[in-house]
Amino acid sequence: MATKYDTDWVGRYHAIKSELMTININPCASYRLNDSFSLGLGVSAQYLDATLSQAQYLAPGIDGYAEVTGDSWGYGFNIGALYEFNDDTRVGASYRSSVFHSVDGTMSMTSAIMNGSGDTAGKIRLPASAQASVFHRFNEKFDVMADLMWTEWSVFEQLTFSKPAALGGGVSVTDENWKNNMRYSIGGTYHHSDTLALRAGAAYDETPIPDKSRTPRIPGADRTWVSLGASYVMNDMTLDFAYAHLFVDDGAINLTDMASGRGALIGSFANNVDIVSVEASYRF
Repeated sequence: MATKYDTDWVGRYHAIKSELMTININPCASYRLNDSFSLGLGVSAQYLDATLSQAQYLAPGIDGYAEVTGDSWGYGFNIGALYEFNDDTRVGASYRSSVFHSVDGTMSMTSAIMNGSGDTAGKIRLPASAQASVFHRFNEKFDVMADLMWTEWSVFEQLTFSKPAALGGGVSVTDENWKNNMRYSIGGTYHHSDTLALRAGAAYDETPIPDKSRTPRIPGADRTWVSLGASYVMNDMTLDFAYAHLFVDDGAINLTDMASGRGALIGSFANNVDIVSVEASYRF
């Protein structure tokens, strides 16, 4: 996930670049208790790499460029259950634990009048989530599925990093105060032939970001998904293609905490998202 603004934009004292990447290594196993009921268990080793930057007001007409880079390993688990009523209908549920990251890295400042860098440390907790889903095959041609997902975003209360002595010491704090959210989705698959399947779906994804806590680093709002996809089978190879468009509500922003030195930022964000994915799988 990343957002990036011009270095001279009006909100530069709140955010310029925000980039968060995670790689989740998740070995898992499942056990079928009987013809209908199965259980699954997995463990996660998650690598996180983050870059955060913003401008800092130093004097009239002089800005500094402050950047934090750091990485971390965190660990968690996931569990799941599947119940198959028959060959055509099944329901599933899963839970994925939160993952805590203690990030170590570097904070630096560059400007015309001051330069410096040093070690920094921060804490980030990524949320737990729970999911329930259902699948039903009406006939040989048509399947339908639906899904509910809850995410515990309330654990994301603050973004805090320590400042090195070379930059005056103390801490840099951004209040987030996110809330738990829900995601609702439904979709269908049409089996046109033994080699071609067509898919469509829709989802409503509540934002965890309250209006009073929205920042330009992650200016999210409620999202409505519309998606299309297809699978094509060629002997032992399957090709999958999917496209989704996200209609995102405008997100108001009203940051007026002058005491932080970041200045006021008042307005709204107009967002939209397009996602394209392609996958190839080969069975031996």
